[in-house]
Amino acid sequence: MSSPCPSDGFWDLWFEHQNQLLRQCMKLMSGNVADAEDALGNAMVRASSHFAEGKGAAITNQRAWLSRLVHNACIDFYRARSRQKRWTEEILAMADSDVVPSLPSPAPTPEEVAETGESMRSLQRGLDDLPDVLRDPIILRFLEGRSYAEIADRLSITNCTARKRVQLARERLRRNGAGPEI
Repeated sequence: MSSPCPSDGFWDLWFEHQNQLLRQCMKLMSGNVADAEDALGNAMVRASSHFAEGKGAAITNQRAWLSRLVHNACIDFYRARSRQKRWTEEILAMADSDVVPSLPSPAPTPEEVAETGESMRSLQRGLDDLPDVLRDPIILRFLEGRSYAEIADRLSITNCTARKRVQLARERLRRNGAGPEI
């Protein structure tokens, strides 16, 4: 099955304005001939598809319409090139580091959202039940991301005591079913 072709009127219109449209692309693409020609080709495909669908007759100012189409094609081409360049830089940066790339995780299901909400409520209840001497160190460690040295300094205790209090708080939360993930 072949796709419909634009009428001869399209090609007459395109060839009439092609040089002006190429100059417009050259200006928008900062003089890069290859990029300008690629963007112009993309615009030509879009325009011919529009005409093939029989929508060309509805255009009142065809020159302005083509100019806007070319402008948009150049912007789209520039954005795609920028994304590609950024991705390439990120991939090269990852190749130079020890970071292993990973795909973004999919959006959570409603069940996962409900489970997370229940886990957070359970954790909050467990934290509320802890005595201050255990609650403060575990909050500083896991919710604020503080090191044991910072916890010890902040609470005026030794580093060893800070570690022990975090350990005791974790054990108590697990025992009460409030903190398997801590």
